[in-house]
Amino acid sequence: MKGEFYKMDFRAWNTGTVDLSLEQEAAYLRLCHAMYDAGGPVPGSTRFLMSIFRCANSKAAGLVRQLVKAGKIQRTPDGLLTNRRVTTELSNRERLSETRRAAGEMGGKSHRIAGGGKQSEPRVTSECGSSDPGVTPECGSSDHPVAPSKSLKNNDAAKANASTLRSRGEERREEPPKAPKGADPEGFAEFWKAYPKRDGDNSRKTALRAYGKVIGSGITPAAILSAVRAHAADMRAKGKLGTELVPMASTWLNQGRFERFTNAPEAHREAARADPAARLARVPEDEWRARVRSWESRCGHWPWQGLTEPPDDPRTKVPAHVLAEFGIDHGGSGRPSLRLVAAA
Repeated sequence: MKGEFYKMDFRAWNTGTVDLSLEQEAAYLRLCHAMYDAGGPVPGSTRFLMSIFRCANSKAAGLVRQLVKAGKIQRTPDGLLTNRRVTTELSNRERLSETRRAAGEMGGKSHRIAGGGKQSEPRVTSECGSSDPGVTPECGSSDHPVAPSKSLKNNDAAKANASTLRSRGEERREEPPKAPKGADPEGFAEFWKAYPKRDGDNSRKTALRAYGKVIGSGITPAAILSAVRAHAADMRAKGKLGTELVPMASTWLNQGRFERFTNAPEAHREAARADPAARLARVPEDEWRARVRSWESRCGHWPWQGLTEPPDDPRTKVPAHVLAEFGIDHGGSGRPSLRLVAAA
């Protein structure tokens, strides 16, 4: 049995030994190890108990009495010490050994039972044997009483220490795979595919977070996709494509560089930059609303400074009816704007 190991169901062990003292729990564990090592009951002699408990004879005898009283250990008619769970596991292990031996004699093929199915093998785990014992001085503390009413009854299989239940690792491996936390935001896959390649880092994860913030501010996925395609064409025309001069996608998004290309179709981009009024005339109302919403969420940062003043400036070109939707009314007086707070 030397060199063997076992998988301990530590929760069952903790539950089954909750009423034992530290001394009693250690003695219980070493007795079970000795039984697995011996392949059955072990002697109840003082000399043997002193060797595995590593304490004096009176202490060793007292610990056995306490474990017997708690129902953890039983005495056979011929004076040996045993444990019901250990006996069951040893029997299961012997059956498993016989099954494997028989399969080996058949060239590794499992026995077939009547009906054509494979004979199932009992699920058991190996237990470790006790180490070479040595007698040491008295362990020290006095006997600690056990409350029999709280101890496990007859080493119930579901609670006994030598459990062969599957480990949590085995259970996790059998669990179905977890669903992903969530899909990418709308349009991100197309955006990422269209973004110009660069020489250097370009974290997709960081770009995904930045994209989500931009979309959350009211910019439509279609507008971002149009802008990133224009950005890629611009990089290609300037000979920067595939170089370190292409900004990281997250930087391009976080700094609002897409504003340069938003709502400027490829065929009219240069004319729009030369004539701000022409560009503003083509801005749809939904886009104005998105810009004002972005301006509010970004603490007054207005990305269209080159085209028009921000919404709180009386000179702004943002349509008055759009401003009114956000509680902004300049009143045609030319005075500084008055932000109105709508009733909840």
